[in-house]
Amino acid sequence: MAILVESVVKRVSQDVCHGPNPYESRNSVHVDGLSEILGEIPVREGCTQTVTEKLGIAYSTCVANENPHKRSLKELKAILAENGFGEWPLVGKKKQRFGDYRAVLIETGMAPLFSVYVTRDMKELSRNIIEFDQFSFSLIGRNELIKPKEKKNKRSVQAYKALIRTALSVIKPNLKPAIVSVLTEEIFSFESQIAKRTMSKEDRRNTLRLYKRTTLRDLQRKFEGLPLLDALNKEFSLVNITLTEDEPVAIMAERYFASTTKFLKRVSPRVLYNYMGWRAVLTRASYASKRFREAKLNFNKVSKGLMKEPPLWKTCVRLVASAMKEVVGRLYVMKKFSARAKKDLKNMTPNIGYPEWMLDTDFLEHLYRHLDELRHDEPFVRIQEDISDNNYKNGLLELREPFNKTLT
Repeated sequence: MAILVESVVKRVSQDVCHGPNPYESRNSVHVDGLSEILGEIPVREGCTQTVTEKLGIAYSTCVANENPHKRSLKELKAILAENGFGEWPLVGKKKQRFGDYRAVLIETGMAPLFSVYVTRDMKELSRNIIEFDQFSFSLIGRNELIKPKEKKNKRSVQAYKALIRTALSVIKPNLKPAIVSVLTEEIFSFESQIAKRTMSKEDRRNTLRLYKRTTLRDLQRKFEGLPLLDALNKEFSLVNITLTEDEPVAIMAERYFASTTKFLKRVSPRVLYNYMGWRAVLTRASYASKRFREAKLNFNKVSKGLMKEPPLWKTCVRLVASAMKEVVGRLYVMKKFSARAKKDLKNMTPNIGYPEWMLDTDFLEHLYRHLDELRHDEPFVRIQEDISDNNYKNGLLELREPFNKTLT
């Protein structure tokens, strides 16, 4: 789903709704130990799967994805189409498909151009609220995007552009090199212009000063033309929630929204669409293309000094521990804690970082109620998408639920 792909719910980084990540708690689970536990999960197909068995399939499928099959790329293209990017990148006769930027945002969603997520209301702590924020950065940093010609940034920028070119060529192999180069420059230039409209981390330290409570009606008046209500209702319809202009919301980046809305009225809808599609590909293509994975590794070598890619099993442990953290945490407790320790877990919670619901099987099954049964023969890119969709829907539903301290 569009909002979730970049930062809608922010479940892993903020742990707003389901407590601290056991993988990152003070009694942090070692990757090696988790790999052994995950690899031992018995898996059934053709039966009703438990959420633990779904976790096992997700992990084993990820580990088997060393060299993604052509079917993985086909599945990636299907996922892109489901998210509004079936024609990405737009070139040639189809370049005028969208009348204006509003049509693009309604088709593709607002992320990553605008960060939108459900989170705890900073001024009314018992409730959740929709919060709007500035653009979320991808692999490349704000400074590189704003000052790409500076000597210290040139190599990272070149590697980032190479990654964009690879994505374009992987999705549409028949594109001519000259067209790929033009599209790459357009996408990078757009992202650079957006980055220039953001505030630096230093300027955003006082979050309470930036935080503004308002309504959708007021935001639509302030940022005339931005289809906030229509775009949000398309997403919330997935969980049968309908918003109105009276919906209370919060915003952390008024200046960014104002400047970016003006910019969108001048930019080509085709360029906007191609940028949004690039970010959708970036979050998924490593699971479906060895070539893209290698280009991404090259970027990480240049920009972060990473000498080699970690073993795939380590990457997979981190992926599933992030995507299904509650289930991974429960499994670790069940495998590693003694019976006495499990009995005392509730009292230990404040000290060790594990939420008290961790041993509640019914609760965990409910958390993954939107996740259908998984199959070993499914490409991992599809399994990862399905898990993300489940978490996304849970995040949307939290809008109509009070903030629950027992889940923190």
